Amino acid sequence: MTKVGTGSALPLFHAEVNQLVDSRAWGRLVSMGDDAVEPLIARLGDEDSGIREGIVLTLGGIKDSRAVEPLTEIVAGPKKPWFLQLPKCMRSICCWRENEISQGSLYRDSDPRVRVEAVHALDKFDDDTRIMEALLTALKDPHPFVRGAAVFGLPKYSDSDDRRILKALLNAAVKDKASEVRTTSATSIREYYKNHVEEDPELKDILGSRHHDAIRTAWEELCR
Repeated sequence: MTKVGTGSALPLFHAEVNQLVDSRAWGRLVSMGDDAVEPLIARLGDEDSGIREGIVLTLGGIKDSRAVEPLTEIVAGPKKPWFLQLPKCMRSICCWRENEISQGSLYRDSDPRVRVEAVHALDKFDDDTRIMEALLTALKDPHPFVRGAAVFGLPKYSDSDDRRILKALLNAAVKDKASEVRTTSATSIREYYKNHVEEDPELKDILGSRHHDAIRTAWEELCR
């Protein structure tokens, strides 16, 4: 393996990482550790969704803080402009627009599988307000698997005093169109406040019930 350094060694190392990415040798990339993070992030815009998914999983395995920002963009960033969604061979007709986009810009991934894996990868990092914000945004994702993954990850922030988390979970438990998301949300609400219920008898009664009427009542109270 090329030793990372400066000068001519760095391009060689990036080329080695790119070769491993193309070979989908994800285990070897994880074993490279922090040194592989920057060249992996540079490939998150790859046109192959399978490559993007593998990179996301690899970044979650390495757990370097530099990956947090790009992973949150994949989950909750702005939608990719229409001219960047065209096949590469057609983009030349829109090059005047593409030049407006800064190099390395990342957008919400168009493939829900990649977004789901990005949520799971973020769950491996230490508590971070950027991750919490991304998960709250992901609760509005059009795909139920992404919303379910976000709901599953929010209880990690049980020490936060941000009432938006409880409100979002209650909203998902009552109103989400997918039954699996509603069920996971109800479980996450109980998990989220399991360390606080003894301090709040009313909350203990609400979270001790599996009835959606109780959750609906709690949500309505919170929204007043």
